[in-house]
Amino acid sequence: LNTNEGIGVGMATNIPSHNLTEVGNAVIALLENKKIELSEILEHIKGPDFPTAAQIISSKDEIEKVYKEGRGSFRLRAKYFIENPGTKHWKLIFNELPFGVSVKQILEEIDSIFNPEDKLKKDAKGKDKKISPEQDRLKKLFLSSIDNFADESDKKNPLRLVIEPKSFKQDPEELASILLGTTSLESNFSANFV
Repeated sequence: LNTNEGIGVGMATNIPSHNLTEVGNAVIALLENKKIELSEILEHIKGPDFPTAAQIISSKDEIEKVYKEGRGSFRLRAKYFIENPGTKHWKLIFNELPFGVSVKQILEEIDSIFNPEDKLKKDAKGKDKKISPEQDRLKKLFLSSIDNFADESDKKNPLRLVIEPKSFKQDPEELASILLGTTSLESNFSANFV
């Protein structure tokens, strides 16, 4: 039921948390039919139930494969909404994050894309390395898409990551797609049911 992660005597485990009601119903089904198939168990257990409530975007077949083989990964995606849609002051608000991802981590990732030279090391001769073409491309993309980003979490909104667009004419879904594709707003949870 609760996330179980650990290693010992040469074996590792990383079992995600599950919903109490779903697991209870699966146990009842197992007690009523000792020869129950995995597919029947998965009618009760739909997948992990992470406390951060982000979406599991793995397909039903991918989820079944993880349970069948005892290892694999679940693809998680942050949830967001558009505040003030259709106005000159719309914002993208992320209010649920993948399990194990923090607002601080996302802010650092965005900042490192805006300022890639902050993460660079010196080469063998002590000179600053130049940023890669990929870093330059991402930086230009972010500079043309994002005006401001901030953590506005408080007591009323326990998780509120705000992204303000460079232009209100921008497509909010396109901006969300850029962020999901370049940060940990979309990530994997590797499971190992040992």
